[in-house]
Amino acid sequence: MVSMTAVLFDRSSKDVSPRLALSRERRMRIIGPSVIALFSLVASAEAQQRSAPFSPSSVERVQLALQRSNQQQRLTLSPSPWTEPTVRTFGMFTVVFPGSPGEIVKVSLPIGELTTRAARAISNTRHRRAEKKAGEEVQRALRDFKAQ
Repeated sequence: MVSMTAVLFDRSSKDVSPRLALSRERRMRIIGPSVIALFSLVASAEAQQRSAPFSPSSVERVQLALQRSNQQQRLTLSPSPWTEPTVRTFGMFTVVFPGSPGEIVKVSLPIGELTTRAARAISNTRHRRAEKKAGEEVQRALRDFKAQ
């Protein structure tokens, strides 16, 4: 595998395809602006480091703005008095409408009650089947006894 540095700077390698080998002029077109951009970034970073972090006039402006904001009365919003949200029931669904701004409609479903109903229905069905099977066994045993 040929590294990118070999592609950029070594045209004598036979492994490099002619499309990947860059001419000297093309390399200079790529490298020249890159170097100029790098130097300009370094120069601007150094200029920012040399300047004072805070000028006295900007600090004074910030202090004046803070003093003005402390002098102004602050607007406080008091919450509205508590109102009981409207509750409606549609079959097994319970809908609670919003009681204050920003709330959304809540829909509740009695999961516990539904699972309890299902468990009881399964239990009752098993019990009825067991009773029916036991009754059939008793009837069969009586028939066998009479047949003897």
